[in-house]
Amino acid sequence: MAGKYLSALESALGVRLVQRTTRSLSLTDAGTRYLSASRRILEALAEANAEAHGERNGLAGLIRMSVPRAFGMLCLAPTLATFCRAHPKVTLDVRTDEHYADLVDDRLDMALRIGLLADSALHARLIGHIDMGLFCSPTILDNQEERDDLDKIRQMPRLAFTAARSPGDWLVGDRTGATQMIDGPVVMRSDDITLLVRAAIAGIGILYAPAFTAEEPLEQGQLVRLLDGCRTTGLDLQIVYANRNHQPARVRALIDHLATELASSWQSRRSMQAPGV
Repeated sequence: MAGKYLSALESALGVRLVQRTTRSLSLTDAGTRYLSASRRILEALAEANAEAHGERNGLAGLIRMSVPRAFGMLCLAPTLATFCRAHPKVTLDVRTDEHYADLVDDRLDMALRIGLLADSALHARLIGHIDMGLFCSPTILDNQEERDDLDKIRQMPRLAFTAARSPGDWLVGDRTGATQMIDGPVVMRSDDITLLVRAAIAGIGILYAPAFTAEEPLEQGQLVRLLDGCRTTGLDLQIVYANRNHQPARVRALIDHLATELASSWQSRRSMQAPGV
């Protein structure tokens, strides 16, 4: 029966969708494209059904989102937990990656991004600004005079984050207003910022990283801040999404929730940080 339906569909379309042999069936190129388009249509129908159902019985359905791995681990869980408690029929599919995911190809509803946005086709909602800082183990530079010695710090081995989206990477503004490059040798590279934080704690080198990644090690005395009176680059924290006009109510609700909660918590974080950083 399935074969008859498939043959009828191919006849109606005037194209072969499946390549048949005596041992196997495989999709043709046209069949692959038709299957992908059909799945999108079915997903859109499911979204419409969930939207209509949600308006009567509260928000429901799946939200797919991508977040930077370190930010998700260190900052995001409490905010998402609040949303889940308020909307128990919503399921969050949270994917973590320091590299930018493709919202269309990966079928994502939204993403949180830190740094420069390369894709101008996406809609963005600014949440706040993330401060950067220079950090190292106190075993490397164990007194305040050394920690503020720009010439000494410029020669220190560096731990480089390879997934950075910052045009001001390893740049600081000194007390005279001039911009200085921290250009010592690179001892380790990684696209995992949490790995580099652990390497900095171990005393391998100095780290230029978002301030939130070093909050706990700073409190525990495992890291110290360098060049405390110098300016560092600030990065935008933004929510991005591909479709502004036809978002399900649950996605709009999550975007609004994140924008409100994260903006508030981020303002509190910045107010507690040392001046100049």
